Amino acid sequence: MLPHSKGWEEISKEAFSFRLPPILTLENSKNASLPASMSFISLEGKNIFISAVKKAEAGNFWVVRFYNLSPKKTSAKLKIYSPIVKIKILNLNEEIQEELNSSHNVFHFMPYEIKTVGIWTKGE
Repeated sequence: MLPHSKGWEEISKEAFSFRLPPILTLENSKNASLPASMSFISLEGKNIFISAVKKAEAGNFWVVRFYNLSPKKTSAKLKIYSPIVKIKILNLNEEIQEELNSSHNVFHFMPYEIKTVGIWTKGE
């Protein structure tokens, strides 16, 4: 519980700051070619949160689910570690609903909207 005088939408960002970041271990690090610091995925946008990042159940692509926590329309820009080859809107069962241009990485959200996308990256 967090004491606050604003609505739940405003306190959500502070609440999310209490989540623990994942701890990653690099195997065979002597041959690693990754930079010392980088983000696998990030999102630029007000009141937009990533709730899931996982490999697809069927297929060789990433599934990313994110949502708008506010009662207002908003947009967010998705950034991922590798160049995007394909990107598709999915339903919650990971079935393709719409194919987007591979350079499409800005998403527009209606109030409280959830989006699920499939992302194929170079080398996948």
